[in-house]
Amino acid sequence: MNLWFRLLKILPLGIFGKRVTWDALTQVFFRVWPADLDINLHMTNSRYLAMMDLARVKMMLRTGLWQWIRCKKMSPVTAGAMVCLRRPVAPFARVTLHTRFLGWDADVH
Repeated sequence: MNLWFRLLKILPLGIFGKRVTWDALTQVFFRVWPADLDINLHMTNSRYLAMMDLARVKMMLRTGLWQWIRCKKMSPVTAGAMVCLRRPVAPFARVTLHTRFLGWDADVH
């Protein structure tokens, strides 16, 4: 449920925030709440990937890519993700997630 609240926080920032170019680095700030934790009291791997999804939504909105995707009746898809977690993310920690485009498929028309 709290992912919906986080999405509602991200949407206005992406829609009404300053427009950026496709090669810009965008940031999302969030705090680790108890609902994000596993039994070891770390942020779960799946929750971190969900936060990455929210960061991509914000980036697509700020670059204008979201409007172009919807105009073409397309859906954004992450083909793969490789995550290397270096240390656990503790409860109530403030986290800054950086997002940028690294590449894209040349077959898009």
